Amino acid sequence: AAVLVAAGLNVSVIFVSQWFHTHRGTAIGIALVGTSLGGMVFPKLGVKLMETMDWRVALLWETAIPVAFLLLAFAFMRSPKAGGIAPWGAEKAAAAAASIPAGDRQGDLNLKQALRTRTFWALAAVAMTTFFSIMAASSNLFLHMRDLGFEPAQAGNGLGVMFGLAMVGKFGFGLLADLFPPKRVFLLNIALMTAGGFLMATMRVDLLWYALILFGLGWGGLYTMIQLLAVNAFGLSSAGKILGTITLLDATTAGLGVWLAAK
Repeated sequence: AAVLVAAGLNVSVIFVSQWFHTHRGTAIGIALVGTSLGGMVFPKLGVKLMETMDWRVALLWETAIPVAFLLLAFAFMRSPKAGGIAPWGAEKAAAAAASIPAGDRQGDLNLKQALRTRTFWALAAVAMTTFFSIMAASSNLFLHMRDLGFEPAQAGNGLGVMFGLAMVGKFGFGLLADLFPPKRVFLLNIALMTAGGFLMATMRVDLLWYALILFGLGWGGLYTMIQLLAVNAFGLSSAGKILGTITLLDATTAGLGVWLAAK
């Protein structure tokens, strides 16, 4: 849990956002692809290792991977401020800001100011409901598909489809958010995930794969868009506190989703 807080979603989003004023959606989407890629790769790697060795030894071997990434991050990752580097698109952003009347300009907000906005609570509500849904679905999908008559291999493939398309959604919709208004992309993701959830709730075998496609794509896009919209709306000065507060709220409902869906 401590490592997840120190090197997880919020830190990655803030770090990447520091480097970009334009193309920020694409950059965040690329960074967040790793969360789905890890979910696809490491369970299979763990199974392969445990086929040839004790699980304790397999766990020790797997620790070499995060240690290697830690060393790479320490060697190569730098803040643009430390090197005196202007973020990508800084000139365009400055020109756009200069065209806004001084009285209408809004700087970075702190946590207390953000909490008084409808934008914060709208993003928090979407994050809470979507994390509830994705944890409920992903944690119980294997057993759900087995109950519907799917073989174990097919049920495992169902998880792969959902997480694989989430990976596509994270990058793809991040890219779209740089081409179209991010709010519209955000609403499209909500519609896709909602449609997938309704199809899944029908309990119909012939609709399940369509449900997983829509659900995975919508969830992946929302994962990127919530972070992007928060950074765009509130700035980077207090992004850690603001994103951390949203994460605290959505983590609570995520835990409830696992338990309540199993009921």
